[in-house]
Amino acid sequence: PSVGYFGSLGKAQGIDTIVELANKNPNINFLICGDGSEKEKITKLSKKLNVSNLVILKTLDENSLIRKYSEVNILFSQLSYDFKSALPSKLYEYLSTGKCILYSGTGEAANFLNHFENCHIVDYGDVNAIDEKLKFIVKENHYLSISKKNREQIRKRFIREELVTSFYDDISW
Repeated sequence: PSVGYFGSLGKAQGIDTIVELANKNPNINFLICGDGSEKEKITKLSKKLNVSNLVILKTLDENSLIRKYSEVNILFSQLSYDFKSALPSKLYEYLSTGKCILYSGTGEAANFLNHFENCHIVDYGDVNAIDEKLKFIVKENHYLSISKKNREQIRKRFIREELVTSFYDDISW
């Protein structure tokens, strides 16, 4: 199994959690793709803990990003309590893949994800709870499932081209 995080590496995301998860789970590969104010801290922590199952990459272009999405089984996102009213755009991308999502946080994003399949939600920053949920996802093989329902819901409800076509069809005579 493999876990990927794609996006900003700032304080709000608390991505040092992934470094800690990688340290606790040597049989799972981890990938972080992005840039931000916490990237150096994450890199230093990874070296300090001598984590060998974690790769940290810079922000990727769209084609490379799509390739990396295909290489991971579980997509991770986390957002601190200070941003509980936010809905990160990466969640739409994650859901459009149909892959398993592990989300650490509360508020709008957690409520949004509750309407989709194969989304696992835990409290923000609780590394032990996140680790337990990750182990559950792996043990129960949830990471192998691709949700066609999630992909379809995102396509129908949130992709602008689909919405415009639907609107146009509704008003056409």
